[in-house]
Amino acid sequence: MALQIPGMPRPHHITVTLYRDDESTVEASLGAITRQDQLITHNAKIEVRVGSRSFDNGNFTGGAGDSVVVVPVPIDDDTNALRHILWLAIDGAYKSAASTFEAKRAHRETKATGGDRPEDFSSAPVQQYSGQPASPLPPIDAMAELAASGSAVFTTNPHVHRSVVRVVAHSSSRTLLDSDGTTIEDSKTCYRAEVVAYAQAPDGMVIADSEHRWLPYQPLGLGESTSELLQIKSAAERIARQLDELTQAPMVESYSGPVAFVGEASPQLFRYLLADELSATPLPEPRYDMGASSRSLSTLVNRRILPAGFDVVDDPAPGNPGLIGAMSRYVGEYRFDDEGVPSQEVRVVQDGMLKTLLSSRTPSLQVPVSNGHGRAGLRSVARGRVSRLTVSTRNGLSETRLVDKAVELARTEGLDHVFVITRLGDPAMTRGILPHDARSTAGQTALVAQHVSKVTFGPTAGKAGIRYERVRGATLRGMRTQDLRQIAAACRTPHAYSYLASDHPQRAQFGIDGAIPATVLAPSVLLPYVDITPLDPPFPQLPIAPR
Repeated sequence: MALQIPGMPRPHHITVTLYRDDESTVEASLGAITRQDQLITHNAKIEVRVGSRSFDNGNFTGGAGDSVVVVPVPIDDDTNALRHILWLAIDGAYKSAASTFEAKRAHRETKATGGDRPEDFSSAPVQQYSGQPASPLPPIDAMAELAASGSAVFTTNPHVHRSVVRVVAHSSSRTLLDSDGTTIEDSKTCYRAEVVAYAQAPDGMVIADSEHRWLPYQPLGLGESTSELLQIKSAAERIARQLDELTQAPMVESYSGPVAFVGEASPQLFRYLLADELSATPLPEPRYDMGASSRSLSTLVNRRILPAGFDVVDDPAPGNPGLIGAMSRYVGEYRFDDEGVPSQEVRVVQDGMLKTLLSSRTPSLQVPVSNGHGRAGLRSVARGRVSRLTVSTRNGLSETRLVDKAVELARTEGLDHVFVITRLGDPAMTRGILPHDARSTAGQTALVAQHVSKVTFGPTAGKAGIRYERVRGATLRGMRTQDLRQIAAACRTPHAYSYLASDHPQRAQFGIDGAIPATVLAPSVLLPYVDITPLDPPFPQLPIAPR
């Protein structure tokens, strides 16, 4: 019997993805374990598309049903129970899809649309792949030892009000099957450590600092190697030292002029202004705008978005054929995307010119087929997303020379100082405690800078009289993707920044809890004109009793 409601279209494509996720999480504060969880989940994700490739229920938010149905499935290998659950889930997904199809058709009939539209779903070759099973997770007792020992560093730092060391190990096995005949069986293992701490300045301003590292997995158990513990302790010691400096640092003053983004701040900048804007996937209707992506980059294909000499490549392929995820050098690597399409290297920018965008099987006028970048969270549909994005330039300086260049540029503007930023805020790390780590309105982004130095210099050229001073409370206002066209100089060596991007269909970078691993590599850069303003009071009151 066909899966069809009388008078309604039949499915033209069904995808069922089975996930087995094993995750161990340990949190510690001041040497004591505050959380220790081990979680095993099995879920089935079902996506049903009804109609035809040219017009179906996909990429529409005005329907009554969900575009993705997720149901828990048995942890043990009970075939009969699994078959029963999938039968009901696929039936429910079809009914939801049919309802959405009708809502989308009604929306199209009532809205006058001119011009061409892409198809709603593109074709892709059938794939068959079976990879290695997921690696076992390290013992949770060893993880607890790491977290407790690392967090104990803060016991000798009374200026730190709150701190947490979080160690997470996660393995996921995936089986993807679709009605075209594609079958993908693969797995990935991720292991990361996060160190977050908060303090308050004398005026009450909350100051947060954080570091996170995607660590190499140790198959023999964490307790047999001290390298991870040394990394966590070193991170905690750096954060404690930096918070001590920041609480005593003066508040930044309003400024407009050159700013150097050095070290980790540069890939963070490219993350917020470029990486999460490279999706070719159109916005879901009814916010659909003739194939436009989340901002305006779809209208800038074959136009300049970076200075001449800059290239941008996104390549999900594993650096080592046998390693995926944290077992390799960077996160965001994969062989097949979340729609079963093979990963592809995409040259997004060549010599500063935007050449293409990252696409899923929901096409756009600019990119009519998937280029292997359809990525999704458990409860979201796949959209074009970055994986491992590399920004490079053919004419790079040393970082010392980059700062000198910033000073020279500031002198020509009649300024007596310039700012160097080495780290921007990450909302996923500070968990929304700070007022805003990153926010966007009207196509502009405001970023909080965690590590900022004010570089003061004399009126004449030379190293004499140059002084570095740490400042706090810097917010970068009105940042736009177009600002990257004005890069005045860049370095040679790239810096890496890995993160979990949000799976939100419109704003990929502002989710607190991300679902899509990605890495951006970019060299330090100099922007000639950035607006910096201090954070606005009032700030929370200081603790009454000393620690």
